[in-house]
Amino acid sequence: MKKILLILLSIVSNISFGQSLDVNILKGKLNEDKIINTTLLFSENDGNDGLIIVRNTETVLSYNPYPKEYYIEHYDKELKLVKKITLTNEKKTHLKGMIIENGNVSLIQFDYDNESQIVNVNILESKIKDLEFEKRLLKSFDKKTFNRYFGNFSSDYLSEQFRFISENPFGKIEFSENKKFFTIQFEHIEKKNQIYYFTVYDNNFVEKFDVKHSNQDKYSDFQSIDVSDYDGTLFLLKKNYENESRKDEKRGNTNYNYELYKFKDESNQQIKLKESSKFISSLFILPKAESVSLVGFYSTEGQDYLEGVCHYNLDLNNLKINKKSFEPLTEQFYRDKYRKGKDEKSKRIRNLEIRSLFFDKKENIIITAEEYTIVNPNFSQQNMFFSERSNSGLRKKNVHHYDDILSIKINSNGKILWSRNINKRQTGTLKSSFISAYVNGRMHYFINGNLKELKDGRFEFIQAGSRKSNLYLISIDEFGVKNQKLIEDKRSKFWYDVRNGITSLDLKSVIFQGIKKRDKQIIKISIQ
Repeated sequence: MKKILLILLSIVSNISFGQSLDVNILKGKLNEDKIINTTLLFSENDGNDGLIIVRNTETVLSYNPYPKEYYIEHYDKELKLVKKITLTNEKKTHLKGMIIENGNVSLIQFDYDNESQIVNVNILESKIKDLEFEKRLLKSFDKKTFNRYFGNFSSDYLSEQFRFISENPFGKIEFSENKKFFTIQFEHIEKKNQIYYFTVYDNNFVEKFDVKHSNQDKYSDFQSIDVSDYDGTLFLLKKNYENESRKDEKRGNTNYNYELYKFKDESNQQIKLKESSKFISSLFILPKAESVSLVGFYSTEGQDYLEGVCHYNLDLNNLKINKKSFEPLTEQFYRDKYRKGKDEKSKRIRNLEIRSLFFDKKENIIITAEEYTIVNPNFSQQNMFFSERSNSGLRKKNVHHYDDILSIKINSNGKILWSRNINKRQTGTLKSSFISAYVNGRMHYFINGNLKELKDGRFEFIQAGSRKSNLYLISIDEFGVKNQKLIEDKRSKFWYDVRNGITSLDLKSVIFQGIKKRDKQIIKISIQ
């Protein structure tokens, strides 16, 4: 185990922060796995500044969506391995979540019985010091409750870890911000009806309430859900197309509205949000103690473009709109992104996916998005995971592009405090994308790649070579952007799987794997 405390200097910076950052890097002992491909699934504090880590094997190039093994590892605060066990997955099971409370670790397992077509939701419980798990049944769901996968249908998720949703009818778990509550979700599709089932639990696995929500409108789509960390209130967001058409625009105006539902015990409320002249590409739910916020991106030119950030603040009791705002991106953002700034109108910002949303103590909201596209002339769900032979005899395959990072901070009224762009060009799923943390008013991004200086003083991160790996930290606040090299390729034998990393619940640390074939190393980076 190595412990390194670095006082890091800026390599390239538009504006200096005026002080260096203390970054604490902990590296665990090497693990040699029996199976080459593993992914970091869960990571949480053990209550004594150590970590409980869960990793699963990946079913690469296989139609089996179920991991063969799970590795459960306990590390102390110095990242010294205390204990490790292997759970062999002999049935159709998935581990969907982990909760650590009062010296106990609980794993939430979905177990699909093919004969009875029942999903049993089990809790595997153990004392942290023992890692000897006992199983108990939490709840069972039969075929009437589900008949298709219910989760995030973004193309990024579909391709991630080569999972096939057609053979995975399991539901999904959604935790509240600090894991005080969670909900289990399933979906049942009938001819003209979508039925959503939700069961809300607290972190002691006490069932709070059930929700059954039916949607008979074929022009209405489920968007997202969220669970309040304060009292377990469940929020459901839908997008409703209008005029019996799925077109986003009709006669120059938007052809859809958003609808927010609030469920608590036996009661429910709802509100429709409609903007005729502004195209809102997506909205995300952020519950607070006395209100709920919805944030997303908007444009006046069309659904797939970006001009700024929209924000709604709703009263929690009656869902009436307290305030709303539509803020255009700042000139600084365009200077970061384009050589000529905003005048470079030939380029448009599109294909954005929001990667993270953070609240701070002042109720500011920090939004991070990434430009993400999949390029394949024959792209379809059938060839999403494997190359496809073309008429010429050559193989064509999907190319995943992880490009620029957008970092935006707004206050509780929706006013933009900063909006910055990190130029990035990466392809492939192994070394691309990033992981983020928010500490002391600064947003931090960890990127695996190479730094390229542009002629006009800007910078860009590009894909690292197949045998090279540099780990950078990019920090942003109201004073500017700062780049720091944390780990240099010459001193490292690994590449860093930041895309599948995990941000700690206190937002101050990130945990991810260093990978070299069968050798794995857990890395924890904390910002003081």
